[in-house]
Amino acid sequence: MPRGLAPRIIYLEMNKDDIRENGSISGKIEEFEFNKQGLIAYRLRSDNRGAPPFIAYGKGSYFEAKKYDKKGRLTHHYMEDYQTIQQDVTTYDAKGNRSSLVHLGKEDTLVSIGFTWEKGQLVKSKVIDHSVASKTESQGAANWDQTFDEQGRIIETTYEGIRILHSYETLKDSLLTTMKIYHLGVLASE
Repeated sequence: MPRGLAPRIIYLEMNKDDIRENGSISGKIEEFEFNKQGLIAYRLRSDNRGAPPFIAYGKGSYFEAKKYDKKGRLTHHYMEDYQTIQQDVTTYDAKGNRSSLVHLGKEDTLVSIGFTWEKGQLVKSKVIDHSVASKTESQGAANWDQTFDEQGRIIETTYEGIRILHSYETLKDSLLTTMKIYHLGVLASE
């Protein structure tokens, strides 16, 4: 969207043909609003909880609102559905790298993540789980560490006896990602 234009709302329509009957059901399933930068600022969609694909402002819908800084970087992401409310607040350093992410629940901080950058590459992130961070220093808190490769992809995540390894293989125009999860040193899933 060109700069300077007012935000627009776009409605998506869907037709659903039923094999057992003639005809179709038509309904609005998503609604978007874009900001002046052309980025999604608002989104409402049906989560199709057993009903025809119609948006409802309430139970059975999924709502998102996003705010960006002047450079188009996402700074606040609010999400709500029939069960939960959550928010992500992101900050950036002077070079434009994401320096922290705070994940908020309905009433409290759930997780804070700090990011470490070297030579323009994300090399590590550290997560502190605030649901256990109130424990005393001697009891410790749940820590989550991640390391990344030169392309900024996660290669290893560790926390509380769990180790997750990611490997990547390029296949023509696709990327095959293999994730192995170890629990207490034993392969649990791949």
